[in-house]
Amino acid sequence: MDKIFTTAEMLLEVDRKSIEEAFACKIIDTYGCGDGMGGASQCALSQKYHINTETSIMEVLDKDLKTKTQPGDTGEIVLTSLHDYAMPLIRYAPSDQAIPSAAPCECGIKLPVLDKIVGRVSDVFYLPNGRVLNGLSIPFEGLIDKLSKFQIIHEKPHLIVIKLVVTPSFTAKDEQDIVTLLQHNAGEGIAIEVQIVDDIPLSAAGKHKYVISKVEY
Repeated sequence: MDKIFTTAEMLLEVDRKSIEEAFACKIIDTYGCGDGMGGASQCALSQKYHINTETSIMEVLDKDLKTKTQPGDTGEIVLTSLHDYAMPLIRYAPSDQAIPSAAPCECGIKLPVLDKIVGRVSDVFYLPNGRVLNGLSIPFEGLIDKLSKFQIIHEKPHLIVIKLVVTPSFTAKDEQDIVTLLQHNAGEGIAIEVQIVDDIPLSAAGKHKYVISKVEY
């Protein structure tokens, strides 16, 4: 086996590492939006995503969906399909987020590139203290041997709940380190509640949701 192609669900670095070690080959992650005919595929020489410009026009815009996101900043993907002649979608927003790259890919291909696929708009916490937190950006990779699963929930405006399925090596210090990390990222006035659970059920679509926001803005 030479390469593994992943798609549909958010690929965290900890999952990438586990899959690559298990199959002894590299992952090529892909982004796809069938209804908007959008797509992007990771380069074999880097982790940048080449945008498939032959199927759609992909823009990465600020949350107003009007202003172009600056390279290096997170924005929302907006797609205009180029080959859907029966019902073309113009500036379709599937609620996916990405970070446009400031530089072309080192492979030399001239297609526009994304630095990263970040997740869904629903993965973002808009906190009452003014901070915006993407739970998928919290670095849990250092706890790969301590956690089997985790889920971060913006339960109430001033409350973030983190559910953990832990391994036998998990300690009280690990729990405190997680609370300290989340408090640092969430900022003042936000309470952090840790729940140690036996399992975290999959969503109705059969996916594990790492981040859930129950707060409407």
